[in-house]
Amino acid sequence: MKSLSSTPSRWHRPARRRVIAISLSTVAMLLVAACSSGGKSAGGGSARTELTPRQALLEVATQTQQVNSAIETLTIEDSGASGSITTATFQVQLKPTLLLAANLTATGAGASGQIKMVLTSTAVYFDDSSTSVQAGKPWLKINLSALSALDTGGASFAQTFNSLQGDDFTNQAELPTVAKNTRVVGTQTVDGVSTTEYTGSLKAADGLKALPASFRQALAPELQALGNSTIYFDEWVDGQHHMRKLSEVETVNGNTINITINVTAINQPVHITVPPASQIYNLQGSGPVSSPVASKPASGLGAKIVPCPPGFSPVTGQGFGGPVNTAEFDQLMGAGLAASYHFVRGYQASCTNSNGDGPLMYLFQFATTADATAFQASYLSVESGKQKADLIIPGADDYDATSPTQGFYPHGVIGTKGKVLFAIDYEAGSTAPVPLVETMARQQYAAL
Repeated sequence: MKSLSSTPSRWHRPARRRVIAISLSTVAMLLVAACSSGGKSAGGGSARTELTPRQALLEVATQTQQVNSAIETLTIEDSGASGSITTATFQVQLKPTLLLAANLTATGAGASGQIKMVLTSTAVYFDDSSTSVQAGKPWLKINLSALSALDTGGASFAQTFNSLQGDDFTNQAELPTVAKNTRVVGTQTVDGVSTTEYTGSLKAADGLKALPASFRQALAPELQALGNSTIYFDEWVDGQHHMRKLSEVETVNGNTINITINVTAINQPVHITVPPASQIYNLQGSGPVSSPVASKPASGLGAKIVPCPPGFSPVTGQGFGGPVNTAEFDQLMGAGLAASYHFVRGYQASCTNSNGDGPLMYLFQFATTADATAFQASYLSVESGKQKADLIIPGADDYDATSPTQGFYPHGVIGTKGKVLFAIDYEAGSTAPVPLVETMARQQYAAL
């Protein structure tokens, strides 16, 4: 254990910017969840009575794979401190080729954001306020081959998106089939369709084990976050064994999350328009990149640090970017800490936009993985405000200040990959989360 004298201080950032939007990681997770339920239903009438409740839900899972298109709504309510609510409408075409269009609205912690998405078999497009500000065009395009570079923690988004096109695609309808206590509640009309309601529960860990390998990998971060907690569900099934409605109640880190999916149309025409080339900004794949500080050639850690995002430029000059030696590390974090944590080398880079705001990126290499992990824990011990485990990057932590430091609120992500610690940090003008740091953190983790 490190002594109090070995506790880091906060690093200082030369650039600041306030951003309110929905994070790419959150959107991607919602997309996984929504697409997972997208192939549900068709028809009307009450469910057949000759099947047992579990057999009926197994039949639902089978019928899900046969759906060509669907329209659905999704609502996610989080009872946590932010009291967040996310609503979305999805149009999904699974056959003959994959197309998906979504409109999402998220509110929480006094902030709100809207985002549009279009997914094809080769790319995903995002339209939100941060995209417009950073890229100068309303739509951000990410090729699925590049999106895979953002994958961490066993959640392969590209693989998930590609799997939507196959008949072996398994979705949320599969989870209730794991339950051993399913029973019939009664009949109910849902959106004008007569249905039978089933209820039951299952352990998240059991659901993770029972899912086919491809979908288990995609949902691993979500289900692992639930641990061995219980998922309670109600499912409304029509006479053709198609799901018309699904509600789930989950508990994550003491917060109750209510998820409701309504399938309002099945195998009906959907109208999805891919954004024109004149309206999109192409995001290149991540990976080892050139140094964001033009005056310093890429080498060592500098070759792995993420570049400045669209709309931002590198900040050059002493103290703003370049290699970090032992003496500079002590100046940044506190006297003697380089020796205490067996610091080896480092690199820092800063970015700015037209307003003089932007993120600060750090890479610090230590002698051992344990040293890197210990430094992360010590740094977080002096970071005030809200902290939570990052949902995508294993072992990483997100932090959002609730009180200002020199008039600004630090937001960031800090984590490790082996002996290297990375941090994306941003001082904003409010307590509202800054989704840009999460996106950059995914890129940084993938580049290491």
